Amino acid sequence: EERVYNDVEKASELLRRACSEGGSSGREEGGGGGKKNANLMDGRAYVALARLGTSGGLVNDRVVKKRLKEICMRQSNYHEDSKKGATDNSGRKKKTKKKIIFPVNDGRLFNAWAKMESKSGNLSEARKILARGMELYPKDYTLLQAAGNIEERLGNIRSARDLYGASLSIEPSAPTLIAYALLELRSPIDIKTKASNVTMVRKLFEEALLIDPKHGPAYNAYGNLERRQGNTEHARQIYEDGIKANCTDAPSVYHGLAKLHLSLGEVEEARNVLQRGLALFPTSENNTLVPRNENVAFLAHTLAMIDLNVNNNAKHAKEVLKQGLWHCRNSPQLLLGMALCESRLGNDNGARDMFE
Repeated sequence: EERVYNDVEKASELLRRACSEGGSSGREEGGGGGKKNANLMDGRAYVALARLGTSGGLVNDRVVKKRLKEICMRQSNYHEDSKKGATDNSGRKKKTKKKIIFPVNDGRLFNAWAKMESKSGNLSEARKILARGMELYPKDYTLLQAAGNIEERLGNIRSARDLYGASLSIEPSAPTLIAYALLELRSPIDIKTKASNVTMVRKLFEEALLIDPKHGPAYNAYGNLERRQGNTEHARQIYEDGIKANCTDAPSVYHGLAKLHLSLGEVEEARNVLQRGLALFPTSENNTLVPRNENVAFLAHTLAMIDLNVNNNAKHAKEVLKQGLWHCRNSPQLLLGMALCESRLGNDNGARDMFE
């Protein structure tokens, strides 16, 4: 439901039922294969719930986080057991730690838990969670990438670079290649000149697109680089290639192309691109198969500001913002834009409501 139709509400409800029924079936069967399978499905359901919770606010984060923590702690739990024949200096049997076998062995649980902590601003806690996950799953490249992101946000650039590199050595992936490239642009390896190695960054973006030709964030980041470098035609081609590839995260690519037009003073062309992007994400109160995408907020906000400030059309800007809010109901940018539209239309009470 969520991946194909983007119906987050229905997906959330189905996952909540999966968690509930998985836990109850495990208790009813009292162990064995049934309990193991129930726990496994329970774990996967909570990974999915955590992803939904961090991309829409439609799931109770506190409940999901609590359950993720419980499962992760059970994965990494150790108990003390007397080791036969071994004694310490006082002649007493030595205590040793023995890992408990737990049916849910999935590093994504640690990743999901860490993302929720990171979302709450608890970077140090997220760091600890990922460290424990990497200890249990040293070959999980996604944990290494996530840990690199946390280190980068904490200002530990060298550690971030090392973790991204370690992730790529296990399995090259588009998200990690992009993270490594963006790190180089923000914090160049060459600390003397403080100049980014743009040639290396380009190669990283191209490798990311070679691995995943539909990876929207790669097209967006690569196009943004060329736009900032002044290579407008190359940037335009990258954005358009992403659109033709029917890439993931299409709103960011359409938005990047619109920003390119705006930087060239081509306001009407930018408006047309934004409208094309928004046309892919219509609203419907009755059809649950209409996709929702929170990144539509960027398209809606930019188009609305053009209508409001360039075309002086507050009425149309308001309709555009409504479309954006249908996809991302709590966007501060869109709510502020709605307040400005209401004020421009002379509806001071409506503007006050939006500000509140």
